[in-house]
Amino acid sequence: MGAVGGITYGTQRLIHLDAFAKLRERDSMDRFAANIENVSLTHYYRDRLIAKADVGRIVLLPDQHNIRMINVRNGRYTADKNLIVEFEGENAVYDSGRKFLDGPNGGHIKSKDFDLQVRQFQFDEIRSRIFVPSEIQGTLGGGKVKAASFAYAAKDRSWIVGHTVWTGPVAMTLEPGQTGQREQWTISGDGGGKNDIFTYTNAYAKSKDTIVKAQKIIHDRKAGVITAMGKVTYFSAKANMLCEKVIIYEREKRSVFTGDVQMVIKAKDQQTEPKEEEVQPLRPVVPDGLAGTPPDPKRTAEQKKLDDELRSSQSARKYPVQVRADKIEYWYKKGERRAIISGAPEAFQALPGGRWRRLWTYQAFYDGELETLKLTSKPGQRDTRMRDSIGDDVTAIWLIISTLEDDDEWSGKEVRGKMMADPDDDNGTPPPVRGPIGARMR
Repeated sequence: MGAVGGITYGTQRLIHLDAFAKLRERDSMDRFAANIENVSLTHYYRDRLIAKADVGRIVLLPDQHNIRMINVRNGRYTADKNLIVEFEGENAVYDSGRKFLDGPNGGHIKSKDFDLQVRQFQFDEIRSRIFVPSEIQGTLGGGKVKAASFAYAAKDRSWIVGHTVWTGPVAMTLEPGQTGQREQWTISGDGGGKNDIFTYTNAYAKSKDTIVKAQKIIHDRKAGVITAMGKVTYFSAKANMLCEKVIIYEREKRSVFTGDVQMVIKAKDQQTEPKEEEVQPLRPVVPDGLAGTPPDPKRTAEQKKLDDELRSSQSARKYPVQVRADKIEYWYKKGERRAIISGAPEAFQALPGGRWRRLWTYQAFYDGELETLKLTSKPGQRDTRMRDSIGDDVTAIWLIISTLEDDDEWSGKEVRGKMMADPDDDNGTPPPVRGPIGARMR
């Protein structure tokens, strides 16, 4: 019994032993337990290194659980193998009981996923988390970032940020064999990420050639893919679009638009740079529900000029064209420009004087290098159709139309229909067969 009592007494003395007692300043006994200057600090839990730093001054608070560090340099904090953070700051407080490091005056924090300047920060060793309740600035996920706040969970490398503006390359690397600079994007919104996937809500993304706005944007850096979903608006130099979803494959230079795709192809003189503009949806129309008005023999010279423009290829790019489809897939890499337009596409072009052209087909194929557009009907049918405001009405199994200026040639299979005669032609005979976009039969 005496031995047990002695051990208990010795243990109690050891628990209350103050190893820093001789270092106290006598006139500051009520404020801190010890004050040490110019310290190289290492902190272990059992045999694991938790933290180390060069510190201008260390203050051990009376409870001996809290260590205040002033002028921290070369700091390294290891909560676990997943959370290794380097930090520097004006001061920091470590609570050994809660295993919690607090940087109330901010500083610099860095890990394999981020390198940030922050106004304040907190490291939670037990939960392997970092929390920054105020503005951050630096790099995150391979790009420059500014955000209203930041929270990071090391166990799965996920983070949540307040309103964020991120700028950097969409793809982490180029495809094998590719050379040159990766295209820079700026993406903003409220969001977060996990590993190499970022998610933004109420999002906005912009590159040199493109602007995208959507309810949600998901950025996969490893795959080099941007996916925009929910009331998507897409603006480029040549066309503006509305749809429910667009996937941009940055490495392949390919975009896929789906979900009631509405596109406005800009007039040629407006194809300068991406600009946010209103996109008017195209209302579908049944071909037989339209009626054209043949040229009036008593028309004025101005009216004749407008009718001639309707049948001229020179006007095909002079005015905007509205397009509606279920899906548009577009390759935009130089030398490989092409598109597949599917889901009963329909196109409409308005011209001055109430003139118009309209087109329906089952599927369309655009070759941007050859400057041709092929329209194909549903298998076994002839539902490719073109009509205009002066009564021209043509159907075919397929049509191939040149999209070059001043090139009126087109070809087709089983082309049928009617073309209105020009009252000013000799003997009132019809002109050569022409489509409503000014193409000539060959």
